[in-house]
Amino acid sequence: MKVTKIVFYLAAWWLGIGVVAAQPNCNLQITGMVVDEEDHEESLPFAALYIREADMVTTTEDDGSFAFRGLCPGVKYHLEVHFVGHVEFHEDLVLTRDTVLEIRMRADDVVLDEIEVVGTRVQEHTLEQATRLEATELRQTRNQALGKMLEGINGVRSLQSGPSVFKPVIHGLHSNRILIYQNDIRLEGQQWGTEHAPEIDPFQAERVAVLKGAPAVRYGAEAIGGVVVIDPPALPEEEGWAGEVNLNGSTNGRMGSVATQLEHGSALVKGLGWRVQGSLKRAGDFHAPEYGLANTGVREANVSGAVGMTRTAWKGELFASHFSSNNGILRSAHIGNLTDLNLALAADTPFFQQPFTYEILNPQQRINHTLAKLDIELPMADWGGLDIIYGFQRNARQEFDVRRGGRDTIPALDLSLFTNTLDIHYHHPLRGRWKGTVGITGMSKANRNEPGTGVSPLIPAYRLGRGSVFAMEQYIQDTWEVEAGARYDVQGQTVTCNVRGDLITSPFFFQNVSATVGGLYKFSEQV
Repeated sequence: MKVTKIVFYLAAWWLGIGVVAAQPNCNLQITGMVVDEEDHEESLPFAALYIREADMVTTTEDDGSFAFRGLCPGVKYHLEVHFVGHVEFHEDLVLTRDTVLEIRMRADDVVLDEIEVVGTRVQEHTLEQATRLEATELRQTRNQALGKMLEGINGVRSLQSGPSVFKPVIHGLHSNRILIYQNDIRLEGQQWGTEHAPEIDPFQAERVAVLKGAPAVRYGAEAIGGVVVIDPPALPEEEGWAGEVNLNGSTNGRMGSVATQLEHGSALVKGLGWRVQGSLKRAGDFHAPEYGLANTGVREANVSGAVGMTRTAWKGELFASHFSSNNGILRSAHIGNLTDLNLALAADTPFFQQPFTYEILNPQQRINHTLAKLDIELPMADWGGLDIIYGFQRNARQEFDVRRGGRDTIPALDLSLFTNTLDIHYHHPLRGRWKGTVGITGMSKANRNEPGTGVSPLIPAYRLGRGSVFAMEQYIQDTWEVEAGARYDVQGQTVTCNVRGDLITSPFFFQNVSATVGGLYKFSEQV
């Protein structure tokens, strides 16, 4: 038995030695360069090389070099090389030692199938001069006031009377010479002062446009400088939820703002959608490079909501928003007489200084603006469509001055402006060579001075009623078009003034006719 085991172990040891001796020494390598066949000095970086038998893949370096290591002698290897725009390279190799190759790749003729792009130029039959800011551009400036946002439009500047008070200026005109439409409602507020900024939350806007030209007659005779149109996003009509959160910050004034929005398209009622939106902003005293600006803080709280329904025969939307703002007025700008004004202008720094604070003291403004809208659209197929819009607004403005005798909490100016508007527009599509719009508008306004201010009202109480009718038509040819519009306004106004303790009421009546005509000629289809 022992002899048998010894013979078995010796045989196994001998066979093992034989197997080891038969195993080749796999330490050979292939190195080299991949170059272009026509220009040998042009290396081909990132060419793909593959040895199937060894299951090895590599790519050339930036200078066209490559290397395969750990290859066995006496084994037949098939080398493949691929490079975009060149014919594949194939070669069989049997290694006996380290090998260096120069692989020359021949350029391949690449023929692409023909691609034909056909398009037609969209004919925009309009003489309206419109410049717009879309959502992407607005996101970059939403932390700022509306007037500052509009500076991104050519030809529009702003009239600034404080770090947060901007009024848009178009062709040198502002305030009552520029109309602002928010969600199809003409914005009505106390804007007779340079420090009276539009009461609009920038986070509600998805598109902002400045309109000039012939069609401005539709909006009213006051649109001398132009019309600023602010549109919110369209309400969702398809099923699903969507929302967003915006956070903004600024070092000047240590200002921060947050805005949220949530919307939903109903799955139960097809065509029903709603949206809620809100924003908060707060800033403390702003500063110039060399000094602080005392009492220039800002606080804003805004909210809006909308619900709409879309049907085949009609479309309706109900919208409501509330804007609330508290703005500090630069304390050093509070001038009581001409002597103080001259001293302030001559000073290198404001005469009133204080450490940074978020507190807002007198002088200051408190503004609350509420807007509601009901919009019904009635499409009439080939006959165009009818749009009926009712709007309500209440603008409350309180201005606080530096007062003695414990009257700092009593506003020196306390105004409430109530406005009701009704707009009915019919627009017909292009028929033959004609297209246009006709409409009627009605407005009632009531300005009330709240009692108890202890100051004679700067703006008297009044009631105003206005009716308007307008029409616009376009005649369109292939290379030219003409557009004309006319508008007639009639207005009655009753003003009540307190003259030495006596209330005097004076009626006024105004009529106005405005018209415009414009033409456009296309010298070429490429312009």
